Amino acid sequence: MMLLLIAAPGFTQKCKYEINQKDPFSQKFYKQTKTEQVGSTFYTAMGVAFAKEDSAYYLVLEMMESSYSKFDPWHITEKQQLQILLTSGKTITLHAQNKKEGVRGTVIGIPPVYTCKVEMVRYKISEGDLMTLMTSAPTLMRVYKTMPQGSTEHQDMEIKTKKHDNLQNLISCVL
Repeated sequence: MMLLLIAAPGFTQKCKYEINQKDPFSQKFYKQTKTEQVGSTFYTAMGVAFAKEDSAYYLVLEMMESSYSKFDPWHITEKQQLQILLTSGKTITLHAQNKKEGVRGTVIGIPPVYTCKVEMVRYKISEGDLMTLMTSAPTLMRVYKTMPQGSTEHQDMEIKTKKHDNLQNLISCVL
């Protein structure tokens, strides 16, 4: 019965993929959903996609911060954590599989807005954790990042209830 409930969304939704192909050199099949914004504040926005490479699954993070003051870009190092707090009270902890340097940007205006953005940060996630996300909605994401001076800080993002179905749809596209 549980399998039927989890499989059912796949029949009623359209999957939108950023990538959906077999690599001609490695012969590995890779698919990645389009990014879905999970939350935003006045200064921060976070989006996630889910990917499958052969039998391995990944949560793919995109994050941007902005400020009216200039700041040096931060980065996410390999093995740095991303934590997801669920409505059940359980926490899923993932580790970055790659290092991504933050890219500095400037939005010209009065006053100018300075940004730092990272894309395609891959966090390996188990099929069991994906199933848990299908049955217990995420309420908060915490992303750990390394600041220019070497210290580690984190950024929390509340995940609104209206985003839960969107995330579950993304997951069903890679399962």
